[in-house]
Amino acid sequence: MTTEDDVYEGYFIPKGTYIHPNQWAITREISVFPDPEQFNPDRWLNPQYPTYLEPLTKYPNIQKFSSFGYGRRVCMGIDLAEKEFFLTIGAMAWAAKISKKRDENGREVPVPLHDYDSLFISWPKWFPFDLRARREGTRAKVEELWASTLKEGKPSAEQTEEKVGAMG
Repeated sequence: MTTEDDVYEGYFIPKGTYIHPNQWAITREISVFPDPEQFNPDRWLNPQYPTYLEPLTKYPNIQKFSSFGYGRRVCMGIDLAEKEFFLTIGAMAWAAKISKKRDENGREVPVPLHDYDSLFISWPKWFPFDLRARREGTRAKVEELWASTLKEGKPSAEQTEEKVGAMG
């Protein structure tokens, strides 16, 4: 909320106005994210991109990323979220090879770019993909870990079958 009257790019914004940033537009600003609709991890790892930061031992990270708020209203859990994100992605990379699904003719099944649910915090709707255990014994270990999670009263048995059963 603005604490005083302001003018931004010719627009008058009275004191007390609630400001909601357009996250979709911010994360698709072409001068910052060239070709924003493309999945391109290189934009964080190659010095030719405006999003590249050094040292690579610290960046890329989710600190100061607009999805976690701004200024005094920044998410207090961002450090925890970043650590959980790192561990989750690391565990996924350890356990599985994830790739695009192929049809009966061997062609990649396209991933829908804009098929999201309509909730306040949205996420992509389910789409087909290929999930394979990275090495011998990995599937059994993932199933063992998932079963121990169920004993602690976490996800339902149906969710277990849905997630683990998808791993080929």
